[in-house]
Amino acid sequence: MLRSRTQERLLAADIALFGALLLVAIWYPTSAIDGYGISYYLTHLDTFVPLAIGFVTCAALSWRAASDLPAIGGIAILRRALQLMSILLIGICFTPYTWGTLFDWTHQTLGSILFVEQLIVSGWVWWRYERSWFNAAMIVVQIVGGVMALLSLPNDGIMVLFQGEVIFQIGFSLLLFHSLSRLIPDELEASLAHGSRHDSGYGTASASS
Repeated sequence: MLRSRTQERLLAADIALFGALLLVAIWYPTSAIDGYGISYYLTHLDTFVPLAIGFVTCAALSWRAASDLPAIGGIAILRRALQLMSILLIGICFTPYTWGTLFDWTHQTLGSILFVEQLIVSGWVWWRYERSWFNAAMIVVQIVGGVMALLSLPNDGIMVLFQGEVIFQIGFSLLLFHSLSRLIPDELEASLAHGSRHDSGYGTASASS
C-alpha cells in the first residue's frame, strides 16, 4: 500500500539522517557544534564521510518516497516538497562553509530555504489536512528550534545551533508521520489500486486481442 510504503521509506530516511548525526556526535564530541551546528561536522573528513552517507541516504529515500506519490491534488504538493528537500539536503552536504565565501553563502542559503520550506509545509498540512493539537505543538517545536538556531548564527549568539537544528527536524518529522493517514487517505489508496487494476486489465485485454 502507498501509505505504508511511504511511511517505511521516510522512516528509513530519518533513521539514516539522525543515526549519522548520533554517530558523529558520539564519535567526535565537540562544543564547536553549539556555534556552527551540524555544518561543523561537514568540514572535517573523519566526520564528513559518515554524515554524508546519512545525508545522501536520507535524500535518496525521500526522493524515492516522493516519486511514488501521485502528481494529483494536494498530494502533488507533498511530492514536490519532498523532492525539493532531497535536492537541498544534497546541496547542504556538499557545500562546506570553510571552502570560501561562495560555499559559505550557498550553504547558509540552502539551509535557510530548507527550514522555511519545511515550516511552510507543516503549516499547509495543519491548515488543510490535520488541524490537531499534536501538529500545532510540532509547529511550535519547529519555531522554537528555528529561533534557537537563528539566535545562534552569530558567533556571539546563544550558542545552541546544533540543538535548535535537531529540535526543528524532529518536530517536522513527527508532524509528517502523524499526518500521513490524512495526506494519503484510504480513499486515495483505493482509487489508485483500482486504477492500477484497470490499467493492468486493459493491457492484458489488448495483448490478447
